[in-house]
Amino acid sequence: MDCGTMAQNKEKMMRIFVLMWMVLLSLLLNGCAMVSLKQQTNADYIAIKRDDVLSKGVLSEASMTTVSVVGLARAECEKKLPECIEKIAALEETEADMRLAALSELWLLQAKSLEKNKQPFETIQDALLESARYAYAYLFFGSRDPKQRVLESRQTQIVEYYNYAIQQFVGNNAKRYAVEDWRELAETGQMQLGKWRLQSDMSQLNLPDGMAWPKDIVIASNLKFAGLRNVYQRDGFGAELVAILDDEPLLQTDQPFSETNTAPATLIVHFQGQNLDEVLQTHDLNIQSFDPFTYDSITINHKKVPLAANFTAPYGVWLAESGFAKQAIKTLLGRDGGIEKPHVFLMQPYDPNKRILLMVHGLASSPEAWVNMANEILGDVKLRQTYQIWQVYYPTNMPIVLNHVAIRHIVNETMQHFDPQGKNIASQNMVLVGHSMGGVIGRMMIANDGGALDEWFKEALGVDKIPPRILPLVRFEPMPQIGRVVFIAAPHQGTQMAGGKVGRLIGSVVRLPFRTLQTLEQSLADAFSNNRRDLLRLQKDGIFVPNSIDNLDEKNRFVIANRNIRISETIPYHSIIAQRKPNVPLEQSNDGVVPYLSAHLAHAQSEKVIVAADHSVQEHPQAILEIRRILNEDMKTLSR
Repeated sequence: MDCGTMAQNKEKMMRIFVLMWMVLLSLLLNGCAMVSLKQQTNADYIAIKRDDVLSKGVLSEASMTTVSVVGLARAECEKKLPECIEKIAALEETEADMRLAALSELWLLQAKSLEKNKQPFETIQDALLESARYAYAYLFFGSRDPKQRVLESRQTQIVEYYNYAIQQFVGNNAKRYAVEDWRELAETGQMQLGKWRLQSDMSQLNLPDGMAWPKDIVIASNLKFAGLRNVYQRDGFGAELVAILDDEPLLQTDQPFSETNTAPATLIVHFQGQNLDEVLQTHDLNIQSFDPFTYDSITINHKKVPLAANFTAPYGVWLAESGFAKQAIKTLLGRDGGIEKPHVFLMQPYDPNKRILLMVHGLASSPEAWVNMANEILGDVKLRQTYQIWQVYYPTNMPIVLNHVAIRHIVNETMQHFDPQGKNIASQNMVLVGHSMGGVIGRMMIANDGGALDEWFKEALGVDKIPPRILPLVRFEPMPQIGRVVFIAAPHQGTQMAGGKVGRLIGSVVRLPFRTLQTLEQSLADAFSNNRRDLLRLQKDGIFVPNSIDNLDEKNRFVIANRNIRISETIPYHSIIAQRKPNVPLEQSNDGVVPYLSAHLAHAQSEKVIVAADHSVQEHPQAILEIRRILNEDMKTLSR
């Protein structure tokens, strides 16, 4: 190799060496700014956006963006929360919304940490209220209007932080303090809790007369129900609660009706102030509670927001604590602990501007029969805004003629109590839904007897003429308040099962209430006061008083006579019928208890046959859909 070639190779190597050093120097100087790229799944992307203090117990990525501005890593911030909160609060250079949102989450994480470490309640309470305060400030006093960020997931998170913080604050206080300790707040509307000064306003909650504060408060989101297919909520602002209005046992009243002792409540805590600085400095709180049946939105600082609500939880609590299932069986058998007279339950405080949906259950049953149907109606916005649910609870061992008259009486008496003049919307165009024996009673409530029951009644009494005082048992006209009826699996023509071996066996152990027998004996004594001979004969021979099982036997004289009562031609009615075995011809089919031909009414405005369903068809999803269809049709008809 000559000298020239060697020189060229040396120069070439030198250039390569210099180039390598330049590359290495560039890497050293710019290493922190290098960006690498890798793919992530949609699930990872969603998790990064949504994981936060409530879902995972860690700070969200949105809050960590703000935390990184002060140079703190996640672990460092979460380990030293008070220091992290202080540094974020001092960040005046950052956008107000980012700072307020991060502080709401940081304070909530602090509250959960304090609770986990069993710290004093007062410190947990303060952290919860600070979290709610910053959420409140973000939503209503931040740099942007809530409408501008309505589609932002961050705003949804902050609403959840507020709702959670408030419901925990209220729920924890309700557990911690006895009702007596809240008397000051209930009576004066003011109370001091540590550094916080509370004022209350329950005027929008529709509390019973004389009640200034619920007897107890339950957090709705903490409840889980078996037996309810769906939980109906309304997304929005505020803590979803169940207000316990009365802890007395059901039916402990001389009134013919009871308003439910549980009610949905949406609670808001306002932080007093006219601007952001005042809201962030105040310790004055205003607790305001709303009935979500009546109120669906609230205005705060000129901003209208929807109110959160849970419509299922109060209904579920009421049913779970009712004891209806055991009571219904005791009633049928005439045992202690049963009921002896009908009663009307209002599923919400009386509303003069909503029509009544009256539900009448069947044999050996109770309001529990309507658990999912009532819940689905409560969950339907249009239906909830139009109807209020009343449920009749009656002793199903009583003869149908007695129950029919008694139910008419208590429904009329309840309506008279709330609207003596009968002028309210609630007093007109009631929709009655009757299942099984409740359907038989419902048919009598929209019918004219036409004398159809006279011969049967005279034969039962062994007299030639029915005494005037007991004539109302068999003489009746359609109730004018009823505008539509739905019959569900109703044995209008009776059923073979009631007269069969099983029916006779059950009927043999059914006992009428002692009070009913006393009342009936007194009524007969009064009715026959002018005819001592017939009364002595009745007392000597004994009076056959048919029970409810007898009244459902297709061969029973009452059932045969009752077929001839005349349904009003002006009241539309519908049938929902179950066909248990799909392969059996419809006219020969039954639902396991009631034959199709017994439930069928030739002049029904509609008839829905639900295949592969049994006698408890009122809980079948298709039956509930049909009820919804009928109620929507009813609304359209009346709006024309």
